Amino acid sequence: MEKIDWTPFDGDPEELCTCRCGAQFRSHAKAFYDRGGRAVYSRKPCPGCGRHDNISGIHADWERFSLGG
Repeated sequence: MEKIDWTPFDGDPEELCTCRCGAQFRSHAKAFYDRGGRAVYSRKPCPGCGRHDNISGIHADWERFSLGG
């Protein structure tokens, strides 16, 4: 997993993360974009598969957009 400094997220509400394994859970998440596409990491591991990098969607209560599907 890429080294991420999560301290800027401390105190912020967690997003609803949807994992490709089908589990949904609340965690902070961060998306990275490059020529190869998008990579999304969650701060907490998925309770279904234990991965941090298998996120298919992020839904934030406090913002007016969703990433993924």
